[in-house]
Amino acid sequence: EQHKTHTMASTQQSNPSSPKSPVSVSTNNPNDATQATQLKKSPLVVIPYPAKIVVHFRHIGAAPILKQKKFKVGSDKLFLSLGNFLKSQLKLSSNDKIYIYCNQAFQPSFDERLGDLYSCFCIGKELVLHYSLVPAWA
Repeated sequence: EQHKTHTMASTQQSNPSSPKSPVSVSTNNPNDATQATQLKKSPLVVIPYPAKIVVHFRHIGAAPILKQKKFKVGSDKLFLSLGNFLKSQLKLSSNDKIYIYCNQAFQPSFDERLGDLYSCFCIGKELVLHYSLVPAWA
């Protein structure tokens, strides 16, 4: 089966009101319907980060030091889950406060996705977060 392509340029001579620039219209191509179907099924936003990201924890001041500082975490997890995870790793009670900072400057919102933080603030293919038991940066 031969692929047929028609251009609007060939019809311009018979219809003077048609556009001057040639526009290709493809017919008899089974891939056109397949591509249109795939476009409808594809997500509107492409995820710019991997499924799992490396989170590198660094302590601040008198905060306990982790034995293992780097962890692979799902990029779809919320920032809130890191606080609970870090408390369990440091053997802190659920009532203890922990402050986690991104870029040594701000505390991300608890409902922030780790993948979004990674795409904006990763350093050398890892998300570097600093933690403290007392407020460190405002």
